[in-house]
Amino acid sequence: SKQFQQVSSMTHKWEENSIMNTCVCSYCGDVIWGINKGSHCTVCQSKVHSQCKNNYLPCSLDPTNVIQHPKKHTFSGRTFKGPPMYCNVCRGVLVGLKDQGVKCTGCRYICHHNCAESAPPNCVVTALSTLPPPPSPEISSSPSSPPSPSSSSSPSSPALSSSSSLSRALPTSPSFGSLSSKRRQPIEVHSHHWVEGNCPVKSACAVCNKNCGGTHLTLINLRCAWCKSTVHTSCLKNLPVQSCSFGHHSSVIIPPFSVYMPADGPLSILPRGLPARPLFVFINARSGGQIGGKLMKKLQYLLNPVQVFDMVPPQGPRPGLQIIKDFLQAHPDPQSHGIRLVVCGGDGSAGWMFSVMAELDIVLPLGIIPLGTGNDLARTLGWGPGYTQGEDVSKLLHSLESAAVQTLDRWNVEVKDRASGDSVYTPMTNYFSIGVDAKVALNFHQQREASPEHFKNRFINLLRYTKMGASAILDGCEGLPNDITLEIDDVTISLEGQKIESIIVVNLPSYAAGVNMWGTDVPIGLRRQNIDDAMVEVVAIQGAGHLGQIQTGVSKAIRLGQGSDIAIRFNTEKEYPIQIDGEPKLQTPEYIFICLRDKVPVLSRAPHS
Repeated sequence: SKQFQQVSSMTHKWEENSIMNTCVCSYCGDVIWGINKGSHCTVCQSKVHSQCKNNYLPCSLDPTNVIQHPKKHTFSGRTFKGPPMYCNVCRGVLVGLKDQGVKCTGCRYICHHNCAESAPPNCVVTALSTLPPPPSPEISSSPSSPPSPSSSSSPSSPALSSSSSLSRALPTSPSFGSLSSKRRQPIEVHSHHWVEGNCPVKSACAVCNKNCGGTHLTLINLRCAWCKSTVHTSCLKNLPVQSCSFGHHSSVIIPPFSVYMPADGPLSILPRGLPARPLFVFINARSGGQIGGKLMKKLQYLLNPVQVFDMVPPQGPRPGLQIIKDFLQAHPDPQSHGIRLVVCGGDGSAGWMFSVMAELDIVLPLGIIPLGTGNDLARTLGWGPGYTQGEDVSKLLHSLESAAVQTLDRWNVEVKDRASGDSVYTPMTNYFSIGVDAKVALNFHQQREASPEHFKNRFINLLRYTKMGASAILDGCEGLPNDITLEIDDVTISLEGQKIESIIVVNLPSYAAGVNMWGTDVPIGLRRQNIDDAMVEVVAIQGAGHLGQIQTGVSKAIRLGQGSDIAIRFNTEKEYPIQIDGEPKLQTPEYIFICLRDKVPVLSRAPHS
């Protein structure tokens, strides 16, 4: 329309017939042939055909564009592989074989290292800085609902959105770099947040369905940082009038209008506009070597970055869980929000989450993306032996959304020290053990604490653990049956005459990276293992060599019994290594009691029965 052409041409500072070499038009993608042809913007460095400039995007670097809610990009250095990437600031190509530039983890805005300081603060807005007005009865509560007819846009009457100049110029109500709006939109209707250029290789245009990605010779085409839709720059004016749907993960993404982040305080969750099953992710970025940090960046891009929390010691998951606690206190009905939690880390990270959730009295289902070494709880719940960098994170999010909710028993381990007489209570989710296997775990833990830089690879860690287990064959824990008395539900279990070097109490059918210690061929009189039957299984092994045979399927553990109350009493003052959920230590115990602590909901990909 005439209005579209006038507003679009106002923002650029064009120099006519100033292109001195053959190049590609940033609007239509065709070549600009010859010298002194086309138009060149001296502000954003865009180059277009003379006939295309009136339809081209507003100038992304125009200083007159007022950013109402400025948000700086979160840049990190990247090595780009594949098709050439172009700088969103100077529009030049990123050159080199390594560390060519930086990428924003929130919106994937790309630029050279020396252009990062010049990037406008137009990253995707993830939260409200002011509280929203009361909801209007005419407005749907769904974040993907299209605007009402009264607020619809047309080419002759362009809509205003969160982009000041661009949204006045475009009839499709997008936002481009979070530029300001002079007219408030309904809070549940969210505009696209377009980022120009560097579209994924196999992306298709939302209008013509032709390829948008691949190799280009300039910064061209658009990608929405929320729903990940892509569109040709020349097709944008034909995009159907609708709000951003938030893409394939709209049922778990917390939209910006559901988050309030004041300038001087923690964020809070608003009930209006929440998706069907909002997902809060807690990730131990130091788990799995370098994998944890990379996974965190992927999750921040696929979801709203404010719903991804880093479990930084010493606070760990507490700050994020406190935000959820505050929301639950204001809205206690679980049917009104459907919140699910996910922890990305090892079994220790999962246990940390359970403990803090219990302290804050939060009862919500917890899923796991395994990043640790053993990952026995994740294996039991169907989440696999460990996340790999090639795994599709989007599929994992879909699995977490549709996962079944199952109950998991948690146990309390009381260890009374003989010397001090003090008792220490520790929660247990996976297993407790005393003897040679705990000794191997203690040696591994001590070496990892001394040289953490040598323990960043999960496979290498397993090899080191196996090597330490082999060395323990010659240095075991002989004499254990003579030093303890074992009771299961007040019944004393005879250990006399047996060569036993370790007692293991298991709550899961996975121990030491996937070994089923209890087995599936259960004889008459005993029950199959279950993670929610308020019972644990007690087994014994005859040494490190026997444990290796069990891990390879050559032998089986010695079944001692099942029960709800386990007691191990010591008649010696010797030190013994113990471990609880993979955390080893040396103890001189007087007795050890194990009893049921609580039951917690967990997310299971394939419910174990």
